[in-house]
Order: sequence, then structure tokens, then C-alpha cells
Amino acid sequence: MAPAITWRQVCAALYLFPLLLCAQPQPEADEELAQALERVYLQADYQTDLPETPEREIPAWLEWLAAILSGLAGLSGLGQVIVWTALAGLVLLLVFFLANANYGRLSERLRGRLRQAGQYDEAPSSPAALGNWLQTADSLARKKQYADAIHALLLGVLGWMRSSQVLEWPPAATAREILARHSGPREPLEFLVRNAELAHFGGWSGSNAHYLACRARATELTAERNAAQ
Repeated sequence: MAPAITWRQVCAALYLFPLLLCAQPQPEADEELAQALERVYLQADYQTDLPETPEREIPAWLEWLAAILSGLAGLSGLGQVIVWTALAGLVLLLVFFLANANYGRLSERLRGRLRQAGQYDEAPSSPAALGNWLQTADSLARKKQYADAIHALLLGVLGWMRSSQVLEWPPAATAREILARHSGPREPLEFLVRNAELAHFGGWSGSNAHYLACRARATELTAERNAAQ
């Protein structure tokens, strides 16, 4: 005898029937979804791949530097010390050469200004020779251009020394080389050279006190020569 179907079972079957229908595959919906995706992918402004990153070319000098550094890395400790010391020496030599050349150009330019004013390479016995370049330096100091004023003092003293035949030196000699040749009192001239170098190479602007100290050294140098005459 077949089991009797109860009303509870009938109600459960009626409740589950719509859910079973919804769970069945719907091929038409899947096809519509695929067509929609295909339309999106066919759009020209839609990016489907990763952008290509252009390769950057390495400069030739950078490759050359990398090759040198890799070569240095393969050297022993003593070899690296020797190579780096040689490179540091070359750099210092280049800096000294450029600084010396620049200082020479600046000195020649200021000499030209003094020559145009008739205040350079004058006769040592003439009182105006000392007064002229001192007046130029004093004028610069009054304008608070102390670095230029100290430089003018140094150039005036050097011009006075050459014209009075106190000392001779090659045309391209630096102030330090002239100082090394000087056989007279060293401190006044060395003080002038050092302060002029600080003003030019070190970017030092100077002060009135420093200018007056340099001026005293300049007059001391010329006074000793005039007293000897």
C-alpha cells in the first residue's frame, strides 16, 4: 500500500517548485551577457592590455663611469687607495689651475682700470704714485666695497714694487709666487696677499677694520722703501 501524501508535503512541494525553476540555467541570459561584454571590449578607447613602458637609454658617460667604478671595485684595498688619491690630486690640480687663471684675469682687469686712471706703474719717487692708488682704494672703501679696496691695495703695492725695481717677477706670476720671491719684510705683503685671496676665492666681503689693517701694511711697505732711498 502506497504511503499517503499529507497536506504538509503538498505545501512543501508547492513552495520549492518556483525555486527550482529559478535555479535552472538560462541560456538566453548568458548569451546576452556575452554579447554585452563583446561590445565593451570592441570599443577603441577601452584598454585591455598593460601599456608598454619605453626603455630609457643610458647616457654613454654614465656607462663609462659605471665601467670605471666596477673596475675600481675589483682592485685590492691598496690599489683603490692609490687610484682615489691620484683622482683627488687631479681634481685639486684642476681647481687650482682654474682659480689661478680666474684670479689672474681679475687682477689684469683691475690693473687696466688703474692704468686708465693713471694710478698704476708710476715712478716710485713721486709722492703722487703712492697717493693715487691709495686714493682709489680709499674711494672703494668709502663705498663699502672692501674686497675690491683690499685688492686695489695689493695691486698698487705690487705695481709700486715692480716700477721701483724692488722685485722682479714673470708676467704670469701669481701673488703667492711674488711673495715667495720677496726678500724684504714678509708679514706686511703676506697679510695683503692672504686678505686679497680670502676676498676673491672665499667670497669674503671684508670690513672697514680689515681694510684699514691692509692699508697700514701697504703704507708700511712703501714707507720702508722710501726711507731706504
